[in-house]
Amino acid sequence: MNKKRIMIWEGVGAVVAMLLGVLMHFAFKWTNECRFTAGLFPVNESVWEHCKLTFIPFLEFGVLEFIFLRKRVNNFFSAKAAAATVATLLTVILYYLYTAFTGNNYMLADIIIFVVSILLGQYISYRLLTSPRLEKGCEWVSIVWIILVLGLFCYFSFSPPLLGIFMDPKGFYGI
Repeated sequence: MNKKRIMIWEGVGAVVAMLLGVLMHFAFKWTNECRFTAGLFPVNESVWEHCKLTFIPFLEFGVLEFIFLRKRVNNFFSAKAAAATVATLLTVILYYLYTAFTGNNYMLADIIIFVVSILLGQYISYRLLTSPRLEKGCEWVSIVWIILVLGLFCYFSFSPPLLGIFMDPKGFYGI
């Protein structure tokens, strides 16, 4: 597959990830706070729970890409794991940086950070998908990493550590 087509897939993926992230923000309430969905959707307004809005949409669109692209690109799982991880970490770092300087959080700044993080993540995915094939072990490590992060999202939704990143602005932790 040529690089232009892969770039189109990743561009569409960026838009889809943004839309899914926005929808996911409200999904836990829409499910009447169904505990079964707590691992996928944010259960409160903590920074940790908002990480799901960045990480998981990459994987959701990645399922579609897996069906159509996996055999036509290199480093599929490494690309998806790296993209989701970097975008999520960038979101957290930029959030804490700007709130440390301003002393407040602003919805517009949060949205801009979300969009920039998704775009950078998709660019990283594109670069890895179009790079020479990495060692086979990288793909397995990436799969394990994705499963581990998803497991942590589930576990910490129910049993979060008493750390600031897990605390809702109202002072609550987890469900």
